[in-house]
Order: sequence, then C-alpha cells, then structure tokens
Amino acid sequence: MTLGASCTISVTFTPSAVGARSGTLIISDSAGGGSTQTVGLSGNGNLPTAVTLSSFDARASTFDWGAWLGEILGLRR
Repeated sequence: MTLGASCTISVTFTPSAVGARSGTLIISDSAGGGSTQTVGLSGNGNLPTAVTLSSFDARASTFDWGAWLGEILGLRR
C-alpha cells in the first residue's frame, strides 16, 4: 500500500461454545521494520436458533441424548 492509504479488514467472530468468549486479531506489516497491531475480540456464544436433525428413530434405546445435547451446546466430554 502507498503511504497514507487505508484498507478495510472484515472479521467475523463466531464463538464455538455458549457463553462469553474472546479472541485476538493480530495484523503484521513490513513497513518501517515491521509492526504489529493487536485488536481484542469478544462476544457471546449463543444456542443455535434452529437445529436440523437428520432422520433417526427416537424410540431407539441406543441414541445418546446427552452427547447430542453436548454437541448442540458445544460441550466436550
């Protein structure tokens, strides 16, 4: 980029679990020996607004509802 020019950086911060989350965007350049700009990111992960289920038999005794719900909520076992 030329001296005095600007650019736009678009960032989508998509937390992968429910609750408060944070991250960092680090931008490095090579001008004048290189410098680094750091931007803090924060947001709240929310439950999905819609859940799509593939076909399954709800009567099946082997379906693990806890694991399924854990996936929806972003929880790990």
